[in-house]
Amino acid sequence: MNQIAILYIIYNEFKIWTAGIFILLRSSPILEFSSTALLIITLVGATTAFFAATIGILQNDLKRIIAFSTISQLGYMVLSIGLSQYSISLFHTVNHAFFKALLFLSAGQIIHSILDQQDIFVVILSNSGQSLIA
Repeated sequence: MNQIAILYIIYNEFKIWTAGIFILLRSSPILEFSSTALLIITLVGATTAFFAATIGILQNDLKRIIAFSTISQLGYMVLSIGLSQYSISLFHTVNHAFFKALLFLSAGQIIHSILDQQDIFVVILSNSGQSLIA
């Protein structure tokens, strides 16, 4: 599977997660009647944030690091919904959309400027510490 297909799949997953967060936000009056549902939402958000951040640390591709960072942030949004902090979750969702868009644009510019190399370890270790940027 080529990288464009992988990024398309990740992009669609982001849309599904964001839609799920919006549905949870809209159903917040119903969620307040069930402490069990809030507990499950909190646990799902916390485990998603932790495991996505852990997987992101182990990646060496710049785009995958940003993708797992985004999944981790979505976990934090779900966690805040589980803690009944709905306004914080909505603020984080809107704020996240803007700064991740800028981050992906910046990452594309950085990858292009370092000769289309996405492996961060190759960039760091190449040319005996010399920069690939002209």
